[in-house]
Amino acid sequence: MKKRKEYSWYRKFSLKAVIIVCILFLISCFLSSAGAETAPGGFLVNGQKTFPMGWYALQKWPEIGIPGLAGITPLNESMQYGFNYVMPYYARAEGIANITAYMNTAYARGVKFMLDLHPSSTIDEVTSWVNLVKNHPGLYGYYLDDEPEIRGIPASTLIAKYNAIKAADPNPNHIVLLVLYSAVSTHTDYLAACDVIGRELYTTNLYSSVPADVAAAKAAGKGYLALPGLYQAFGYSLPTPPQFRYMVFAPVSMGADGIMPFIFEGVESTYGAPATGFRNSIVYPVTNQLKTILPSLLKGRVGLSSSCSNTYSGNITWVFAGDGDDAVLVAVNNNQTLLRSGVGFTLSGLNPSITTATVLGESRTVTLTSGSFTDNFAAMGVHIYLLKSSNAVQPSTITALVETDSFVTTRNELDLTSTGYVSGHTCLGLTARSMDGNPDNGDIVIGYGDGRASVSKYDSLDTMISCATVGDGTAVVGAAIRPNGELYFSSSSGMVYARNHLAVNAAPPGYTVPVDFDFSATNEPVYVATNPLDELIAAAHPGILYLRQGNYMAAAPSGYLGDGTNFGTTITGRLGLSTGDIALGTINGRVYVRDNANLTVAPAGFVGDGTVIGGTGVQISALARTSGDLLVIGNVSGEVFLRNANNLAAEPRPGKSYAAFQSMVLSLAVTANNNVVIGLYNGNVYVRSLLDIAGPDITMPVDLGWPVIGLETNPEPMPNCIELIARGQGLAGDLNNDCYVNFSDLAEFAMNWTKCNAPENDNCD
Repeated sequence: MKKRKEYSWYRKFSLKAVIIVCILFLISCFLSSAGAETAPGGFLVNGQKTFPMGWYALQKWPEIGIPGLAGITPLNESMQYGFNYVMPYYARAEGIANITAYMNTAYARGVKFMLDLHPSSTIDEVTSWVNLVKNHPGLYGYYLDDEPEIRGIPASTLIAKYNAIKAADPNPNHIVLLVLYSAVSTHTDYLAACDVIGRELYTTNLYSSVPADVAAAKAAGKGYLALPGLYQAFGYSLPTPPQFRYMVFAPVSMGADGIMPFIFEGVESTYGAPATGFRNSIVYPVTNQLKTILPSLLKGRVGLSSSCSNTYSGNITWVFAGDGDDAVLVAVNNNQTLLRSGVGFTLSGLNPSITTATVLGESRTVTLTSGSFTDNFAAMGVHIYLLKSSNAVQPSTITALVETDSFVTTRNELDLTSTGYVSGHTCLGLTARSMDGNPDNGDIVIGYGDGRASVSKYDSLDTMISCATVGDGTAVVGAAIRPNGELYFSSSSGMVYARNHLAVNAAPPGYTVPVDFDFSATNEPVYVATNPLDELIAAAHPGILYLRQGNYMAAAPSGYLGDGTNFGTTITGRLGLSTGDIALGTINGRVYVRDNANLTVAPAGFVGDGTVIGGTGVQISALARTSGDLLVIGNVSGEVFLRNANNLAAEPRPGKSYAAFQSMVLSLAVTANNNVVIGLYNGNVYVRSLLDIAGPDITMPVDLGWPVIGLETNPEPMPNCIELIARGQGLAGDLNNDCYVNFSDLAEFAMNWTKCNAPENDNCD
């Protein structure tokens, strides 16, 4: 009996054990496949979604003469590699004069400044500093405090300061950032003291709490900023490029709204300053990859969804963003020691023509079968899958010129912020007066107030091909590029100069003299343009229009009529059409289209010559056109109109051919994507669709701070070395990522010979 009882108990126990084991197995199976896709990050600025990249805790400012350690030159690099802003630690100790100089220098480079307000004892101290900087166009926001929860500062104290900041500076685009050391999810009372909460991720062990931190921030309506500890994540030493890639993209895959690497100079001093250029090998290859995917990430999920068939109990985190024609999947293995194989993804909502994905930075692709694929992940491995159809928009680049300090910058058409930065240059103290661009070879030609002109490439604006005085030293108020690439400049004294695009103080080869010609007997300004037939258009005061041979400006082409026609009013805009005919805007709001072979009449069949655009008589200030001669017309009241060149009297798209802005329109440019770029006197730049210029902005407008007097569209940029590597197009054997395979790579190989770091091998050193 006892034996039967024992057997009965054993049998019952065994049955329970089997059931429990089965349940645990099913739970483990469920956990290994469970997991939800992350919502793409980013928060609103100026009504548009943005994903900021910033430098945190820089202390020295070499750009304005305050010495820094070797390699610490953040502003120029930030401009070059797309960082939106910098947050110098304890900046107030440098005084308001140095802070203002630094903000000016940063803003001239398209980089904004976050003012560190900690430690501050009183609300009055906080508000006095806010009042000193709040009107500067280069202000990004305020850094309220650092690690208050471990410094014993109660949330109520910071909430009072936050409210005081908002009262002193109600600008909703100036964010207030608060940074914690501890998990946000366990200190939610601090969320009422900021617009954006930051978390210092000193070690990779802290990354497991990021999803809960993001959820807590989003539940409170706040943004979440990840602060990877560049020097502290791996034992106070620089991370390897793969490690830093994990530090950036793990938070992205978990829904972070921005990235702000920690680069505190005190740490560098204690543990050894890095060699100059260390960020080129560690940071920028990674942040360039982030920059590459931001246009898709910031779209959110437009008709897309995804699932993962094997997350290894949450080890795999991912975010899927974009639209059906242009999407990105960022997936990360958060296990620090174990490889994860056979991770499967199913992507829904993609264009059916997308059957492969390019894996960014890995020189490979994966094949999708009905939207599904599997892949393997190394420990802390990151894969970024780019999914594009032939319908995906290929953005143009835009070069914008502002008048003050002759700041010129090239940006991505679909991202005008510093993350869309391609190139830039600043001529401090110079006033720019004119610009033209060559879409065939990428030349950007600028005329200055002191009589000089320069030529550079749109993607390397700080490298001058030529820069010299053009003629008599008076302001170069006009610049125009001929179809053969050679140049015309015009001056405030009425002179026009034919010049070589490789040497702006020399005549073009083969040009028929004279190469300098006076179009104004009274020393009044003259303005120039060209047309596709290689003809010179010159508009002289007080409204006289000339059309001359492209290679001989002293005479009109043979048989042409009307050279020197007087319109009786100041000509304020001039443009050559695809046919060679000429569009003109005037000070009294009229637009004319004239036959290039006879300037006294409109081309045959054209309607509305001399129409007062908008009916108000407001001065026309800018003209642009599409390849099909749809005119874009801007005026000094901030209005933009669309008109077909062959019918100026009617709207080409009723209800969608007019838009109004808050400042004078100074410049216009049309892109290959059927968009128009609009530059304003107040420094703002907008991108609108030509299908509906009254419709929404194509991308977030940007404020360049000063009048935008020139806009040009460019050919597609040639990638630099770091961008090639970011795309996975580096050379095999290029160990130091300098785009050369040479003895430097061999030396690096030799230094690591016989070393290993395989986590499964206990004998590795």
